[in-house]
Amino acid sequence: MLPRSVALSVNRRQREPWEQQALGELRHGNVAAAVAAYGTHQRLIRVESREDTVNDAVNRWFEARDAGLSPVLVAGTNELVAHLNRAVVQQLIHNGELADEPAGGYGREQWREGDRVVLRRNSTQERDADGRPAAVLNGQVGIVISMGDRTMTIGLDRGRTVRRDAGYLARGGWVEHGYAATSTRAQGGTWDVAIACGADGLYREAAYVELSRGRVANWLVSLRRKSTKSSGSAPASSNGMTTASTSPARNPLPTTRR
Repeated sequence: MLPRSVALSVNRRQREPWEQQALGELRHGNVAAAVAAYGTHQRLIRVESREDTVNDAVNRWFEARDAGLSPVLVAGTNELVAHLNRAVVQQLIHNGELADEPAGGYGREQWREGDRVVLRRNSTQERDADGRPAAVLNGQVGIVISMGDRTMTIGLDRGRTVRRDAGYLARGGWVEHGYAATSTRAQGGTWDVAIACGADGLYREAAYVELSRGRVANWLVSLRRKSTKSSGSAPASSNGMTTASTSPARNPLPTTRR
């Protein structure tokens, strides 16, 4: 007999009891109650434009990083993820943390030493920096160490150094910036702080993923919706993600050096 599917019944990632309860509501389909809880605890941020959504989310990413926490930006579409990644890169350049000019090209992008990247294909045919065989996995992240002639050397977070060359591209592999991820790619990952940006492509299951990646804090930054009724209550959308409203206030993050 095939085993029955296993349902998650205990939340061991989030520290705050109210957030564990809110995610339980979301998991069971009570989206309005979950979103209301995030609004009550000032974790639901309403802004006026799509650009404000990106700017607020990116600012929160930097605040968390500067507090010694590991943050991630999460969005429902690849387009919004790319926009978030570009915004982080531009701010890093403005801060002087990345060079103004790229160090070289690889694939469809230009890259700088120090860029955070994610590998986007499994491969058992790659090499490390010393030329030894080194398998890589889709979703592995790291920092660009150096660029060469159609090559990229990456220091992976788990300690290995690998070199991507034209062969990886020819085998269907590619590399993306790794500051933001879609809800699908973020599934299974854990960070200190997760900032869910916008409601584009969002549905209940994706909302659960986006709002459950962070141990210390999870934020939802989304467009403010104008009510069409005179009652003053915010309208709910079909996916339930617009049922609460707050001003974009900031709560101080605890500092955890990692």
